[in-house]
Amino acid sequence: MSEYQQIIREAQILTSSPCEIVRYIEGRSRDNLEDGGEDFETKLLCLKDRRIDLALAQHCVWAETAKALFFRDTEDLVLKLSVLTNEKIGEYEGLDETIPYAIFSKRSQEFENYIKAISKNELHALFGNPTIDRNFVCDFFMEKSAWHSMDERHRVLSVRFLSRNSGFTAAYKPKEWRDDDFDDVRHRAAFTAAYEMADRVPTNHNWANALEELYAKLPNDIHGVQGNIDTNRWIASEPEDLDAELKANGEGRLSIFQSVRFYCAL
Repeated sequence: MSEYQQIIREAQILTSSPCEIVRYIEGRSRDNLEDGGEDFETKLLCLKDRRIDLALAQHCVWAETAKALFFRDTEDLVLKLSVLTNEKIGEYEGLDETIPYAIFSKRSQEFENYIKAISKNELHALFGNPTIDRNFVCDFFMEKSAWHSMDERHRVLSVRFLSRNSGFTAAYKPKEWRDDDFDDVRHRAAFTAAYEMADRVPTNHNWANALEELYAKLPNDIHGVQGNIDTNRWIASEPEDLDAELKANGEGRLSIFQSVRFYCAL
């Protein structure tokens, strides 16, 4: 499409009904349609229509648009959730960062304050995003950045939400990794850090449950990591955990503690 045709097309879109604009935004994201880019998204924001804002939050492709929507109203939970589910941020701009680093400066006080007050639904949207920033995940597993701003319950929940995020757990297969591919390197670092968590997190029922769920979904041949984890940490000792282990073994299953030891020893 020529430049003048694009100008006419954008003018037509901007004067369309909100429902038609929402359909365009969704199709633009799905089909990678080209238009005026960030400037066009700014014009859509200026329409100040709730339906359009929610569609942009989920499907905008420019980080500045996402930032404008996310920080518009600190009390607007729906708008925040919509931005956190966005899978397109960074793709058009060629950014290294996706959600959340695309809208927050790494390790900024603003980010720490947000994570301290984050709701369970926001946590789920963030850690359930298939394109969640791999550097952020790696930092989290290594107990950096967001880790120190969370309480223990939210840390465990975050790991469980990640284990159910197939975009993260199944995006790459180790045997297909290439050392010269930046995405592969970042993914390998995140998976490595995930297994190394077993050497650091508390050895209790909640963590055993979360790690067992995560490791069951991750590649099980992260060379140089598994086999070097102190699996003796994950021997059940509490009476209720020992009872659960006896029951699981009697049914021909591993207990959650035994499963963590199994995955870390592969």
